[in-house]
Amino acid sequence: MDIHVWLTELNPPPINTILEHHLRASQIQVRKAPGGKPYLHGRHEAISISHCLPYTALAIADTTQIGIDLERCHNLTPEDILLAASFYTDDEATATNQDPSGWHFYKLWTAKEAHLKATGQGITNGLSMSRFYERATDWITTDLSWKITHLQPLLTHILAVAYPSNLQPTILLYKESI
Repeated sequence: MDIHVWLTELNPPPINTILEHHLRASQIQVRKAPGGKPYLHGRHEAISISHCLPYTALAIADTTQIGIDLERCHNLTPEDILLAASFYTDDEATATNQDPSGWHFYKLWTAKEAHLKATGQGITNGLSMSRFYERATDWITTDLSWKITHLQPLLTHILAVAYPSNLQPTILLYKESI
């Protein structure tokens, strides 16, 4: 199974153009489920979208639910530390505070957000509920049902892709626009 991820800097992002090109179909309709999760009306493929201005990331998978999150990484600010205290476990917050570069904070944040997008829960109700084990090549939820793979598509950004843990997808990243 493949997960295709596009990263574009175009504004507005050409989401329908990318979808129509990739799926070889016209008049693709992106709709939102009650929790805000985007889906393709009348199609089986799953999508996820993340915005981190000026970039937009779009992921498409044929047969499974997915989630993505893109964030710009920077040194931790006092606001970031307050966020960690609000949404991270004590162990997660401690690990985050020991890395002033911010990479651990953003890897964890993107993992949580991608996971919640994949499950359709949304970040409002669940950032503090998503828990992970960090492994050598990926992260996995504590209930072992979801995996997170991190990519660094740009020097200053990190991208997390969430998918069911029983899969081993190939993640294909495209940075050119169509």
